[in-house]
Amino acid sequence: MSFTDGTYVCGGVLVAQDVVLTAAHCLQNGGLTANAADVKVWAGISSVFSASSRNVLSVSRRTINNSYNASRFSNDIAVLSLATPAPDSAKPILIANQDQIDRANTEFQTSYTQGGNNPANLLVSGWGSTSVNGSSGSSDLQQTLLTGVPDNTCNNQWGSGVTSGEANIFVCAISPSPLVVRDSCFGDSGGPLVWQDPLRASDSDFGLRLLGLVSFGDGCASSLPGSIPK
Repeated sequence: MSFTDGTYVCGGVLVAQDVVLTAAHCLQNGGLTANAADVKVWAGISSVFSASSRNVLSVSRRTINNSYNASRFSNDIAVLSLATPAPDSAKPILIANQDQIDRANTEFQTSYTQGGNNPANLLVSGWGSTSVNGSSGSSDLQQTLLTGVPDNTCNNQWGSGVTSGEANIFVCAISPSPLVVRDSCFGDSGGPLVWQDPLRASDSDFGLRLLGLVSFGDGCASSLPGSIPK
């Protein structure tokens, strides 16, 4: 995304061959909002060295959620309509339906122990920083496993923070073990948080469903769970 004072890189998720979801805050910088012409997309690659002017995708329309609140990061979602379909090497992911969201929430509620070892039941990926000090992003697509945190636990931990009273519109995730440093980080915004539906694991897509988009956290890999809008 290009603004008058620089260029910003974020993640995105292909949900149809010509539709990408990303974080709304990726399209805004202070009082500036990127127009569709300012946004370029690369899909179906796993290295920045594979990105070129020959495989760039233009955006014909960008739509920011009308309820997006930049100060609280609520409803931090934007839709990019591509001018041309993404290549066949880029496969769209299905968005979790309400039943799947409810079952994922139940799984997090029954399996999570605060401060303990937890199941690695969420996958996050992106091009962002690979260190907690926020150094430059990765040239290769990275991924790691996280654990889902129950809404009420996340809300209590953040206290009067940005998720207070809005826990039900976020998915919260943290490292499965307090002894292991895992998290999304700077530059991963807009990327996918993926959950596997055990009832659809035998499907051709292994039951992988998009549960949310990387939005915000307390830095990277802190003791507070990061939050992702549903």
